[in-house]
Amino acid sequence: MGWGRMLLLGDFGQQMDIHEMRQAIEMQSTRDAGQDQSIDALYRENQDLKLAFTALAALLVRKGIVSADEVKEIGREMER
Repeated sequence: MGWGRMLLLGDFGQQMDIHEMRQAIEMQSTRDAGQDQSIDALYRENQDLKLAFTALAALLVRKGIVSADEVKEIGREMER
């Protein structure tokens, strides 16, 4: 790819460069789509875990196993 190819091969060299660039862009695009899917899956899992934590904490408080203040403290520690 580059000036040497263009000078030696002319238009054919340019077409080869364009083809290689398109392949590189498609490859990056595919990689980005895969990363987007992974991020979406992690986001959903994170939301599910937050709901599970909230439900479990509420159950523990309701049964008198832990106090609401203890749950709040755990929440503050998790935010750090």
